[in-house]
Amino acid sequence: MTTCLVWVAGTLVRIAGDVGDVRSAGALVSEAAAVLALVPAPPERPGGRPRPTERLTQRELVVLSRLQQEVPLRQIADGLYVSVNTVKSHVRSVYRKLGVCSRAEAVRSARTLGLL
Repeated sequence: MTTCLVWVAGTLVRIAGDVGDVRSAGALVSEAAAVLALVPAPPERPGGRPRPTERLTQRELVVLSRLQQEVPLRQIADGLYVSVNTVKSHVRSVYRKLGVCSRAEAVRSARTLGLL
């Protein structure tokens, strides 16, 4: 969310600058700073990553539990009677919600959070 707000603020400042209105640009910077100050910092957890703000769905938890078995996604899909694309979608969602980039990180994070 913060990244989005920073982008919007930067865009508004560029627009104000393009029209040559320094006063508006200053006002936009002040408003953007005020909004960003209201955004709460995500809670920290061991390892420096924020805790997931979204809960994992039941199906994502099932896929996550299968990820720790170190089997190919195709095998997970076959075992769950879904397509491999469905499993990939669940895996991406799990990674996003846990703030990780790999299977090993997801499993480690899930164990730390007590999900596995």
